[in-house]
Amino acid sequence: MKIRLAVLVLCIGSCASNAQSNSPQSEEEPARDIEQNPPGVTLAIATVDGRSTYRVSDQIRFTLSFTSKESSLYTAELTPGGNVAGSNDDFVITGPGIAKPTHLLPDLNLGVVCCGSDRKYIRQKPLAATSSLNLRLAWEFLNRRHPTIPARPADLKPGDYAIFVRTRRVMRGLPKSQHDVYFAVGDIVVTSSNIVHIKILTD
Repeated sequence: MKIRLAVLVLCIGSCASNAQSNSPQSEEEPARDIEQNPPGVTLAIATVDGRSTYRVSDQIRFTLSFTSKESSLYTAELTPGGNVAGSNDDFVITGPGIAKPTHLLPDLNLGVVCCGSDRKYIRQKPLAATSSLNLRLAWEFLNRRHPTIPARPADLKPGDYAIFVRTRRVMRGLPKSQHDVYFAVGDIVVTSSNIVHIKILTD
């Protein structure tokens, strides 16, 4: 029987890179992070509905597609919630008024409801998980949590945004215990090999 427990997941916002979103340098951070991916493991991000234009309060759903050149080596948690690993997607954004790539960890879930898991081995055929992000709510939360970070506007501006994702859904092999199935994140950070470009409109 599934046990319903609230699990606190810390949301940490941080800034890295010195690039503007309209500069080629804005891709330096994901390029560095991709080099840290496990050998042969790739992650691609795309919007579920294929759209590239959203309003600022829309819930944007993403597909995270994992592949691995080696089978039966790495696993990925596919459940979007129900455990800590499935709620540990760090979306990184740049856009109007955001001078540095800014991390939104996780997708505004302050907690997850235990217990659910769908962990599978990553193979050459893409293995898909879903995740979601509400930019307005995430940005408001980030401002409340880190009000002293300079040059962070309270409101998101309409315009073109670039988003990539870093996730800890991946681990080597299967969880070592029942506790780890639900309450542990992967010891590997995997960064998407691509960047999604979207246009945000006012409501």
